Amino acid sequence: MDWQWRNICKNAKGFILNEFSESYIPLVQPVNDFHHGNKLGSLFELRTRDGGKLLVCGYDIANASDVAARQLNKSLIHYVNSEDFNPDYLIGYDWLASVLKDNNIDFEAESRNMAALLYITPKEKGKLNVLRPWKKEEDIQMKQDGFDYHVTCENVWEDNYGAYWIGQEVRFKIKIENPNLYQLKVCLTDHNQSNRSCQIKCEDIPTVDVRDMGKEKWVVLPITREHCLDQFVEVSIKCTGGPNVMIGRIVLSKNS
Repeated sequence: MDWQWRNICKNAKGFILNEFSESYIPLVQPVNDFHHGNKLGSLFELRTRDGGKLLVCGYDIANASDVAARQLNKSLIHYVNSEDFNPDYLIGYDWLASVLKDNNIDFEAESRNMAALLYITPKEKGKLNVLRPWKKEEDIQMKQDGFDYHVTCENVWEDNYGAYWIGQEVRFKIKIENPNLYQLKVCLTDHNQSNRSCQIKCEDIPTVDVRDMGKEKWVVLPITREHCLDQFVEVSIKCTGGPNVMIGRIVLSKNS
């Protein structure tokens, strides 16, 4: 590695450009892990159909304390204000809207709006397209007294859309100290259109078959007092189509 880029690369984000033509070469193209082989771009330029010009940078150039970041920021601003900045690769607004929009979810607000007693999601660490083992302390957790959880999955995956528990089967064991009527909500995704489908089994609730997940799909499971008499509810989500299952959030709330 060129050591001038070391600090800048620490918090960088690469964009998956598999939909772009084979001849398109980003200004900076990271080499993806050989397991995936995606075409990545961390610095690239585009032109819209009405003549707009766009320079996309996935590096943390807003870090004013880093000399290299300040210099890169200055150089990019100089470049886009020069006649040399003349991108010719046309991109549609559908791609811009799906990839360059702010995908961050206000988890605290969503937790409040759902009146969550337990709200969990894998924490984004800024390391895209990399598998990592699940660690409970690396989840975002909002839980009231008397509620807890454990996840059994193959890995955690993070990409431009967020972080997910993934695997051929993902299991959740939810601790509920006070039996009552609840709703357990599971958020699934197939945002990269890999024809994912799955089966969800929870206690004696009828098996739920899930398809056509799109960017995200919520499945709501009714939890009765009888389901949590032993203070635990177990959920199994098994892949029935596509490469794996991807789960983004789990929410437990009172069944009102």
